[in-house]
Amino acid sequence: MAIKNFGRLNNFISGITGVTPGGSASLNMNTDSRVHRLNFQTSGIGYGIGGTIPTAVPTVTDAGVTFTPVVVNGVITSISGSGTSTLAPGDHDITITGGDYTQLDGTVIALGTGATATYTVDSSTSSNISAVTVTGGGSIGPLPPELVLTTWKEQVNGVVMCDITPSNVIRRALANPTNGWSLVTGEFPIFKTEPWRNLNHHNEITSWDLIGQNSWQFSFGIASNITSPLVVGSFEFDYERNQRPTMVAGKKTMVPFLQPIKLHQFSYPVGSGRFDLTVLPKDFPISRIWVYETDLTTGVRLGHGSIYQIEIFQDGNKVLEQTLAQNDQTLKEYGFDVSIYDAAFVSDIDQRLHKALHCEKQLILRVYSAQAANLNVVMETLPGAFQ
Repeated sequence: MAIKNFGRLNNFISGITGVTPGGSASLNMNTDSRVHRLNFQTSGIGYGIGGTIPTAVPTVTDAGVTFTPVVVNGVITSISGSGTSTLAPGDHDITITGGDYTQLDGTVIALGTGATATYTVDSSTSSNISAVTVTGGGSIGPLPPELVLTTWKEQVNGVVMCDITPSNVIRRALANPTNGWSLVTGEFPIFKTEPWRNLNHHNEITSWDLIGQNSWQFSFGIASNITSPLVVGSFEFDYERNQRPTMVAGKKTMVPFLQPIKLHQFSYPVGSGRFDLTVLPKDFPISRIWVYETDLTTGVRLGHGSIYQIEIFQDGNKVLEQTLAQNDQTLKEYGFDVSIYDAAFVSDIDQRLHKALHCEKQLILRVYSAQAANLNVVMETLPGAFQ
């Protein structure tokens, strides 16, 4: 006898393979449920992965001696000491804390914990430091997903439904009005039932109804500059379909009202001033377009203000024309965080998916840039199925 479930379940995610430094990890999920959310946690030993010494792993001063760590793949392997200690001769312990790293929500954390060393004060030497021995290269702890995961791809039946970077997975969640969700270090949320649509009558319309699908696969790259990377997670799901009544061949029946969000990312070099982007895909209705600029050489985000005007043309009709200040004001009024991206076009700003932008002939994204840069575009579309 089949057991029906009418509420949500939360289970561990099993079967993640390839989580090794520099590895290509993968995950095959079952397709017998309707999925609301997957929540991964990323961790490892990660001294120095957010930058270079001494900014990522600062020197440590203890009783007049400056200690400089050497890091290999996130682990402190050796420490040199210089100066004259004010402590009595003998062995003394120090603890190394990683340097500051600013997460995508603006919070600052220390990258690297648990490294320890012992040094010897010896009055017979000129600097009186005769030895520094690493007793612990670091401990496994939560690390920001954008530093542990280098790529992220999600496929259903072999169709790529998501291939945006891990940092843009986080950015998208932060930019939307998430009704209480906030970033926790190491948390990597994959929302299907999106928390920013809780005002909708059918707030679960974007959940992924995978019942009857053949395959659901994840693939993601693991950074090479950390030791002991870990990726674990859980997922929230139920066995009940989200359906609506309709007529098929003259008979009333129930069908899923499927609206999975499809996510893709693009990057183009642009000059200063006006730039018209005409090659973005328009096959499916467009829910949102997020844009931001990065440095042409370093890839570092230039920051809010690098784009000072945005326009959208649909089949020759100008549907959006705003300065940065106007774009910010509009988004703020609906609860969006305007600091996460440089500008955005949100067709369903009041969370009604049917207001998505339909283009038959041409879509043009026009931006006005303060300097030459890489223009990064994250698109949300509504294919109406896994296609």
